[in-house]
Amino acid sequence: MEKTGNPLWVVLNDTDIDALGLTAKGAALAQKRGLIFSAVLVKVELTEEDRDRLSASGAESILHLPIDTQTCGCETWVRDALASLARERKPAAILFLSSLFFCAVAPAVAAALKTGITADCTKLEWDDEGYLFQSRPTFGGRMLATIRTRTLPAMATVRRGVFPFQAADHPGMGRTKTIPVSIGSGVVRLLEEVEKRESPQNLRRAELIFAGGRGMDSKENFKRLYELAARTGGQVAASRGAVAAGFAPFACQVGQTGLTVRPRFYVAFGISGAVQHLSGMIDSECIVAVNPDRGAPIHQVSDYSIYADAGQVISGLLDALDQKH
Repeated sequence: MEKTGNPLWVVLNDTDIDALGLTAKGAALAQKRGLIFSAVLVKVELTEEDRDRLSASGAESILHLPIDTQTCGCETWVRDALASLARERKPAAILFLSSLFFCAVAPAVAAALKTGITADCTKLEWDDEGYLFQSRPTFGGRMLATIRTRTLPAMATVRRGVFPFQAADHPGMGRTKTIPVSIGSGVVRLLEEVEKRESPQNLRRAELIFAGGRGMDSKENFKRLYELAARTGGQVAASRGAVAAGFAPFACQVGQTGLTVRPRFYVAFGISGAVQHLSGMIDSECIVAVNPDRGAPIHQVSDYSIYADAGQVISGLLDALDQKH
């Protein structure tokens, strides 16, 4: 298909596996409409590895904005640079990988361009008339909303991990252009620096996840999941209910307002299976539900169901591991 002058952009500040997954999706969307596809990388330095990764994911060109995203107030610089570039090149769509940084930048760019934006998308497709359909869980997560954008550019932030990376059928050339950026004083003033404590877990990459819900009953019971995970090479996740009850930190939360995971095995202990939670783990290869309530929604999506108390099952698993060793 002959490509038009309108580009489609994916905006990133890294080239990790989630970023490459969205890049590959952007390349596929552009290919389907015959659009020129560019990756926009907001990063101090564009390395050869960055270029190779983005090219392998389908980026025909790479627009480099040399900005340190850790700099206080840099969101306004990125907004102005992207808005100015969009006015000049008139992209058909701009997709941002969801993060704290881009969730601040993306709506500001949309406001500057006087267009709409859809947040936290989990699916992107063109309709028959060439408009971008953006799907996302509704507030409360009980339904899936599909938004049809009629203004240009169509803009969206995309949930991390929803598009698995796969090498593009037609790798891009990786042509690179550095975009001049105006660095101003900004409107934000740094008052204090607080150390950010990262979770030691990497749930998005885990092959085996033990997830606990409010049905774990107490923080002490929940801690036994960590013992089980440590002895089996798994990771620990939690439902929103368990986090709200204080059983686990937010970094462990899986679901609409947490992480999206797709492990080989997802074992859910004491989780009812509300739509909000299911949206974050439904693509797991094998789901095992441990819940005595036979009417719990989690049993409707599980590959295996154990109708028993979560604590008793965990005790049984730990005892079996003791006997094995």
